[in-house]
Amino acid sequence: MFKINNIGLTIFIVLFAFMPFLMATTVTHNETGLKFEIPDDWSYEQEDNHFLAMSPDESVILYFYVGKFEDVSDLMDNIADQLDGIIESPEIEGEPIEEKINDLTQVYIEGSGYIKGKTIDFDLTIVIGGAKPMLIIALGDIESMQETILDIYASVQK
Repeated sequence: MFKINNIGLTIFIVLFAFMPFLMATTVTHNETGLKFEIPDDWSYEQEDNHFLAMSPDESVILYFYVGKFEDVSDLMDNIADQLDGIIESPEIEGEPIEEKINDLTQVYIEGSGYIKGKTIDFDLTIVIGGAKPMLIIALGDIESMQETILDIYASVQK
């Protein structure tokens, strides 16, 4: 009997840990045809090829749009230009990292900069394999929402 209660408690803990993604909405980015999960407590809106998602406390914004570049290396070489107008003095930390997730190639890089004089973290992720490349910019308190952001990226699929 003790083992059954332990199993029940374990299942409850596991479900509670994954609750945000048990309660998520699947959305499709119009231009790329890619689908991904947004937690139900996040707000989001889509207009044309732009999709914006925001955490409940508004500390993190994810901006999804169609990438306009010849290839990934072109974009990474000119990343500061892509962020111009969004982030002041963007600085890239480290080298781009490439992963295969759900049969799509995701290349990401992290950095920091300023918005209205405040320091802000960002990461830039390029998803290749949809109808068109999708660019995702995460801005804000990324560290506190890192797990949720990674879950969103991991949910991207055709």
